[in-house]
Amino acid sequence: MSTISAGVPAADTEASPAPPKRPSWLLSPAVMAVAAWAIATPLAFAVPRMLAFNGAGQRSWAGPIAAILAAAVVLFVIVRRTAPGWLAGLTAGLLAAWVVLMHGTITRGTPFPMFGLLGDSGRITAMATRYSVEVASSDAWIKGLPGEYPPLFPWLIGRTASLLDVPAWSIVGAAEGLATGGAIVAAFLMWQRLVPAWAALLTSLATFMTFANFAKSYELITLLVLIPWTLAVFGRPDRGRLHWIPAGIVGGLIFLTYYGWFVFALIGAVALLVATWRQEAAKRAFLLYLAKVAAVALVLSSWFIVPYFYARFTMGSEMLGDLYGSPELFTGFFPFLELSVIGAVQLIGLVGMLWLRNDVWWAKGLLYLTAGAYIYRVFYLLFFVATWHTGLGPYAARLSNAALAAAGALTLFHVVPRLFNAMAWKAPRDALALGLTVAVSWAGLTFTLAWIPGLEGRWANYTERAYREPLPDGRYNTDSIAEEERTEYFPVTPIQQAVESVYGPGTQRVSLSIDERLYAYLPWHGYLNNDRNGSFVQWDKRYAELQKLAATTDPTAFARRSANTAYGPIDIFVLREKTPDRWSWTAASGFNQSDVDLDFSRAQFDPAHWVIFDSLPENVVVAVRR
Repeated sequence: MSTISAGVPAADTEASPAPPKRPSWLLSPAVMAVAAWAIATPLAFAVPRMLAFNGAGQRSWAGPIAAILAAAVVLFVIVRRTAPGWLAGLTAGLLAAWVVLMHGTITRGTPFPMFGLLGDSGRITAMATRYSVEVASSDAWIKGLPGEYPPLFPWLIGRTASLLDVPAWSIVGAAEGLATGGAIVAAFLMWQRLVPAWAALLTSLATFMTFANFAKSYELITLLVLIPWTLAVFGRPDRGRLHWIPAGIVGGLIFLTYYGWFVFALIGAVALLVATWRQEAAKRAFLLYLAKVAAVALVLSSWFIVPYFYARFTMGSEMLGDLYGSPELFTGFFPFLELSVIGAVQLIGLVGMLWLRNDVWWAKGLLYLTAGAYIYRVFYLLFFVATWHTGLGPYAARLSNAALAAAGALTLFHVVPRLFNAMAWKAPRDALALGLTVAVSWAGLTFTLAWIPGLEGRWANYTERAYREPLPDGRYNTDSIAEEERTEYFPVTPIQQAVESVYGPGTQRVSLSIDERLYAYLPWHGYLNNDRNGSFVQWDKRYAELQKLAATTDPTAFARRSANTAYGPIDIFVLREKTPDRWSWTAASGFNQSDVDLDFSRAQFDPAHWVIFDSLPENVVVAVRR
């Protein structure tokens, strides 16, 4: 028998077969996902906008539904023959593009974001409008204040609007669709770094389905990325941790897009960090790694963080944004007991995390994230009783729901093959292909039906409100919405024309408006937002200034005082006419207070100091300082 030295065959020995070639990096799951997404998304974006029919009709809805079901059939045919990792990446990229197709189809007849310009959608739009004229971190309304809400999503929309020379409000909806589709690819890229490609795909899909919300697309994409990022940075993944540079970049982008997830995940992340540190042989190296990740994240987000904390230390701040209650405070504590597909996956995840926490690397981290989110939520439920502050506790449920779903998908991938091996039974490839096909088609169809207007799906009201929103000149995009269901018109264009007739275009004068939609359409500065909100606004003190103004009956004194309040001048009043002599401004004062009407009289606005426009639609009156 010939000998082998140093792994080289002896002269009289036949050469060993060459090891199989590793697939080209072009066929890696990550590259295929990004390539498919980048190529297919522009087509998915363009096709609905080329259609002749309105997105509010059933004929248009059939398109994305047929597309996802046809794609599922093709996937079945391919997977029953072969299932390489690159195919999982291709599927992820195409699913992301399909989401864009679906969004563009059902919103074909409206330029508005989901839920129109009401509530949070209106505020995000106002931020985008502000960033269309400013680059630095800025408050959506108040001049001179830094932003307190994560700025990246509206900042990108605003800068894109400036580059394309289009109104920012007209592209927020499109951005929602792109970001929601991008969430699938972003989640897949993070998970495939940690687990096999097909496990990454279905884990991404499972977490996506727990919070597939177009109106919160920036929250969705960061939630889906945060979970694998936390495991990859604070845990001990079998494939090794992320390098500190990309880990820091991802962390910084999460912070800039929606930093709330860091708050809700803090307890679980710290618990995972401590558990990992105890197991680390090189404890100092681990802490140094975390410090470098944090440093990169801080540098990347410094344009937002530095002015934010400077304002906190120099101006002070108050927490008002969590004074608004929601039924979510008390519901959804046991999603894994709900009779649904996702509920079953989450139940499997709960059992899997507990059962496998000492056997597989991801189980303990997901368990800590889930438990930490529950602890946060229960703490703030008690805190709410004492202080009226909710700490946005219901949002923590979105983190625990997604973590449970991720654990469910990973548990199935871990357990099912071992069950087959234990039974000495090889699952037919047809069964595996069918499982993937059903998962993809179920997710796509369920997601679509939830958003289609008129079908009473979970999010259908959001789509309907996008259609109900009037354009700034009072026109509606469709006649299919009954008049009594339309969102009340707020005459932005007439207001703009009135003010510009005095000051000219591009005014930077400060206004007080009865409707925040004014700032969603126009990059004007406001004196005070209508909701009692904002850390740096000093809402109560500004409102006290308005009360002093309302009580100032002498017209000359009113003109002088309104030009010199403690927080600067108010040069434009946009009020509601209750009677010819009584004009009002309304504010929602918070969860523990009733809405308030602040009344002004016509006599306070002396024509010697003000130009009055009292023939605008919807009983709106505008007073513009001369």
